[in-house]
Amino acid sequence: MTYDEISQLLDRAEEGNLVSFKYLESERIGREVLDILNDHKYKNGFEILHARALILIAIALWRQGRTDEAMPYAESGLAEAKLSNRKDIKAKAYGMVGTIQTKNPLLGLECMNNALEIYEELGDKGGIGRTLSNIGTVYCNSLSEFAKGIEFFSRALQVLEEVGDRESIAVTMEKIARVYFSMGTYEKTLEYYKEVHRLLEEIGAPKLRILDVIFEIGFAYYYLGDHTNAMEIYGKVLAGYTEIGNIPGIAETTGNIGQVYKDTGEYDLALEYYGRALANHEETGNELNLGYITGCIGDLYGDRNFNGYDAGKAEEYLLQSIAMLDNFSWKVWVLERYKAIASFYEQEERWKEQSYYYKKYRDIKDEIQSEDIRKQTHKHEMDRTLAGERARASATQEILANILPSTITERLLKGEKKIADTHEHVSVLFADIVGFTQISSLLPAGELIDVLDIVFTRFDTICKSHGLEKIKTIGDAYMAVCGAPVAVENHAERTALAALVMLENFSIEQKFSVPVKVEFRIGLHSGSVVAGIIGENKYSYDLWGDAVNTASRMESHGEPGKIHVSEEFMLALSLKSLMSIQSFTFQERGEMAIKGKGTMKTYFLQKSR
Repeated sequence: MTYDEISQLLDRAEEGNLVSFKYLESERIGREVLDILNDHKYKNGFEILHARALILIAIALWRQGRTDEAMPYAESGLAEAKLSNRKDIKAKAYGMVGTIQTKNPLLGLECMNNALEIYEELGDKGGIGRTLSNIGTVYCNSLSEFAKGIEFFSRALQVLEEVGDRESIAVTMEKIARVYFSMGTYEKTLEYYKEVHRLLEEIGAPKLRILDVIFEIGFAYYYLGDHTNAMEIYGKVLAGYTEIGNIPGIAETTGNIGQVYKDTGEYDLALEYYGRALANHEETGNELNLGYITGCIGDLYGDRNFNGYDAGKAEEYLLQSIAMLDNFSWKVWVLERYKAIASFYEQEERWKEQSYYYKKYRDIKDEIQSEDIRKQTHKHEMDRTLAGERARASATQEILANILPSTITERLLKGEKKIADTHEHVSVLFADIVGFTQISSLLPAGELIDVLDIVFTRFDTICKSHGLEKIKTIGDAYMAVCGAPVAVENHAERTALAALVMLENFSIEQKFSVPVKVEFRIGLHSGSVVAGIIGENKYSYDLWGDAVNTASRMESHGEPGKIHVSEEFMLALSLKSLMSIQSFTFQERGEMAIKGKGTMKTYFLQKSR
C-alpha cells in the first residue's frame, strides 16, 4: 500500500473513534496498519503513520475501558510523533498519554498542557475543547479539585459549542453530571444527564451508549426519592439491555429494580430481582457489584418486616459482602454494610459483635464526613464558577441580542462563519434630525448624547412594535429595515406605520442648557438588498444595495416633518398592505432630480384622516 492509501485508511478509522463509536473496528484497523508497516519495513517518512496507528489503537482501547493495555500504545505513539514534524499528531499523542496517566495525575496534567499549547498554536478549537475537558477530568477524578475541574469543563463547553462538536459536548456534560452526583446534588445530576441524552439521540449514538445514560437518569430519579420515575426508566433500560444482550447492564438494572421494590415494601419482588442480579454479576465477574448486591440480599433477610426473615442468611450474606467490598475504595457501600451488620447484631442482642462492627461503621463514617466537608467546600466553589460562566454567557447573549437580529445571533452561535443573504422584497427607512448641526453647536457633549439617546430609544421602541429591524445609527441618522433577516409580506405597510408614528407630536421633556426642539425628516423605499455580517471581532449586521442608497436619497431630498417615498414604495404598499390602501394618502411631488439616481417620481406619505 502507498503512503496515501494507508493515510486514508487511518482517516476513516480515526473518524470512527471520534464520532462513530466504532472502537473495535478502529482498533482492528490500527493493528492492521501496524502489520502492514512492519511487514514492508517502511522507514523514512512513515514515522507519522506509525504514530497515528499507535495512537488510534490507544484511543480505541481506552474507550473500551482497557486502560492498562492502552498506555504502551499511547507512549509509543508519542515517541514516534516526536520524530515527525506533524504538530497535530504530537498534540493528540500528548493528550492521549495525559488522559490515560491516572496513576500519576500531575504527569498527566503536564502532558495535557503540552497538548493544549500545541492545539492553541495550531488554532485547532476542537483539540483545545477536548483537551480542556480532559484536564477537568484529572482535577475532578484524580485530584478532587472539583471547582477547578468545573472551570475547565465550562471553558471546554464554550469552545466545543463554537465548533459544534456535539459528541464531545455530551461527554463533557456527562463528566459534570458525575461531579454533581458525587456532591449529592441530584437535581443538577438529572438536568445534565437529560441534556446528554438529548445530544446523543441527535447524533445517533449507539444504543448501548444511550442506554447507559438513560440508566443514569433513572439512578438520579432514585436518589431524588422519585421511585415512580426511577422504576419507569429502569423498566425501559432493562428491556433495552436485554434486547442487545448486555449482561452487565442487565445485572445493574435488575439490582436497582430490586432496591426500589425493597424501599417500597415489596420484599418478595425485591428478593427475586436481587437474585437475578446476583446471578448476572457472577456471570460477568464484577466483584464490586457482586459485593454490593450480596449485601442487599443480606440486608433484606435481616429485615423483620420481610416474611422470609432469616437471621442466619442475613449474617452470612452481610459478612460476605463486607469481605468483598473491603477490597475496594468505594467507602459508601461498605459503610452501609457495616451499619446493616451492626444493626442486625443489635436486634439479635449479640452485643460484642454489635460493638465491633458499630465502631467500624463510625470510623468509616467519620472518614467520609471529613471528605464530605471538603466536597461541600468544593461544591460552593464549583457553583460559583458555573454561576459565573452562566452569567457571562447570559450577558454575552444579551449583548448580541442588542447588537444583532435574534435569527442572526442563533446562526452565529451554531457556528456559521459567513452570513450573507439576498432579500428580494424589503422596505428601508432612513430618518434624521432636522437642524442637528446647529443643535450640536449649542449643546455640551453630554447633553448632545442625551438628546440622541432620547430620540433613538423612542425610534427603537417604535420599530420593535411594528416589526422593523434597526440596522444602525450614523451621527443623527437612523436606519431600519422591514423584511430582513426575516421575510415579511406587508413590509411596506409596517414601515409606513412606523414612520407615521415617528412623526407624531413629540417633545423632549428633559431640561437642557438651551431649549431643544427636534423635527424629523424620513425617507422610505422598497426593493431588494443584500444583508449579512461583517467583521470578526466586532460583529455588525448591515445592508447593501440600490434600495439602501435610494432610501437614503429619499430622506436627504425630503422635507422637515414629512415622509418622502419612492414610487416603488407606493406600489409595494398598494400591493401588499393588509390595511386598505385608503388608510394612506400620497401627495405627488412630481419628478425631481435625485443625486445618483437621475429623475424620479416621488411622493409624500400621509395617513388618511
